[in-house]
Amino acid sequence: AQPPGRSNARLRDQALDLIVFRGGAFPVRSDHRAAGLQAKSQHRLSFAGKAPAVEPVPSNAAEAALAWQSGDIVFFDTPLSEAAAEYNRYLLRKIVIDDDTIGAVRVGGRFMSSDPADFLKAISTSLGVRVRETDTGYHLGK
Repeated sequence: AQPPGRSNARLRDQALDLIVFRGGAFPVRSDHRAAGLQAKSQHRLSFAGKAPAVEPVPSNAAEAALAWQSGDIVFFDTPLSEAAAEYNRYLLRKIVIDDDTIGAVRVGGRFMSSDPADFLKAISTSLGVRVRETDTGYHLGK
């Protein structure tokens, strides 16, 4: 018997990403645009526009997609603005970038999703980002 399929779905803004780790997936649509489209193992099925698209998934993207299951968050050469947005999905007290020039700075590492202390310490120490904690969140600047 073949093991059951395994995938991870994520809604981001108005786009849905489905990463297939085992098995396969195909869009069910009432029109013909998606006919014959299938995501196999280690591929992503994206619904971001009018027509779905399939693309291979690098192994590090697969690791990052599954990290939430162990309470972690993983970044691989990720812009700080995207890392903050990803972290903010898990936090009541949000990370706010006060200086737009640091949003493009690339970050990487594995951190606990529920507590940004190690992440904030890492970007402060290694990147020189100033972190200011308030009652409502964490403000990042130069």
